[in-house]
Amino acid sequence: MDIDSARGSLSEPILPPDLERLIFEFAALSYPLGIATSMQVAWRVKDWLEPFLYRVISLTYDDSERQVAGFPLVPPDALLSAISRKPPAFFASSATHLFFPDAPHFLTNETVATILAACSGITSLRAGCNLLPHHDALASLGSLRRLTVNVRLLLGSYYHPQGFALSLFHNITHLELLETSISWESSDYVCEGLVLLPQLTHLAFNFPGLCRPLASFLSQHARLRAVVLLSQPGSSRVGREAGAVLAHDDRFVSIVRKGVDPEEDWFRGAAGGNDYWFHADAFIAAKRAGQIHDSQYTVDYS
Repeated sequence: MDIDSARGSLSEPILPPDLERLIFEFAALSYPLGIATSMQVAWRVKDWLEPFLYRVISLTYDDSERQVAGFPLVPPDALLSAISRKPPAFFASSATHLFFPDAPHFLTNETVATILAACSGITSLRAGCNLLPHHDALASLGSLRRLTVNVRLLLGSYYHPQGFALSLFHNITHLELLETSISWESSDYVCEGLVLLPQLTHLAFNFPGLCRPLASFLSQHARLRAVVLLSQPGSSRVGREAGAVLAHDDRFVSIVRKGVDPEEDWFRGAAGGNDYWFHADAFIAAKRAGQIHDSQYTVDYS
């Protein structure tokens, strides 16, 4: 390089490393799909951004799919390979949200256990797989606060309420229970199980049959701050009728979500956006302030 070229290169503006890193990290949070490309800029950028690549882990069983709701999908084999290469502290500190899809046949118990053990620092989990065989791995999730799970996978075929006694639930504050059909007797079991959750403040569910058993349960549990019945467009009448038994409780809201499916709403929350929990808290605050005299709220994401 000649002297003039050297002087020219020295005269070009150079960002301080801390500012450069901040810019790349902001871009990674704003556009997760671009993280893998940005990591190729330089080795230092790769070191900065690789933890962001695994901040929200969403597994896929279909190699033709590459992203969902703006987040990259990760095949189980690729994730297991990364777990085997990285020191234990890497995934424990970088992974904060974990999404198991509702197609558990492609995930072996060994795979699930390995992923849960590696991602011990997650704060939010959506589980479309059976959690019951993974007591040891679940016991390590001390930071977990938000859980979305199918109640049938949680309580088993006989809906035994002791499923809620798993160490998984010791620190849960936000619990979303999913099911399509559930008997009155099984709903009673769910309420019995909820008593075992010491930190629970927010409860959501999508099966209206739970409303009536909850009516007596809520009167005994002042620690709950929000109770949410989730519905999709077209089922709002059912939600309104079922929720009538809870309408007197200012902690209850029946939310109809338009323009978004439940999985996308979960990712919205993982990205720091306004998911249904945000809208429920805002609605309940307004209800308690006397600004709203209804219990049904339609959130339009479109």
